[in-house]
Amino acid sequence: MSKFKTIFAPVLLVLVSILSIQGFSSCSSKEARLEKAVKELNAQLPMKLSNEFTMQKIALDGNALVYEIKCNEHFIDMDLIEQSKEELKQNSLAQLKSELKTNKDFASLLDYCKEKDINVVYRYKGSSSKKAVDIVISPNEI
Repeated sequence: MSKFKTIFAPVLLVLVSILSIQGFSSCSSKEARLEKAVKELNAQLPMKLSNEFTMQKIALDGNALVYEIKCNEHFIDMDLIEQSKEELKQNSLAQLKSELKTNKDFASLLDYCKEKDINVVYRYKGSSSKKAVDIVISPNEI
């Protein structure tokens, strides 16, 4: 299941790059900066992450920052993703925590998510079955 370990790096890299350019931790409204970052990132999507995965969109949905990832079911079975939820969650947590150590704007974004009780959700959606598997990371897990 090692292919899951590298999925999150490109996703985080794009969001972190936009946040760094905008300076998420600057004094203007963090909510407005997050909305702007999501809008700018969506302009760059879809983004192929691998043969198996394509980042389709990012959205603020209620109390969640949702990353929607299309899964090419010619290469990967959605049941395998369902069975690998815990591994996927641990890999994404590791990536988030690693980025926290080196990027103050990303740390500021996650602090904002904690403050506003916003979950980070990775939604894997099958290309043909449309089956969705959510990996939810709550603010207190980060």
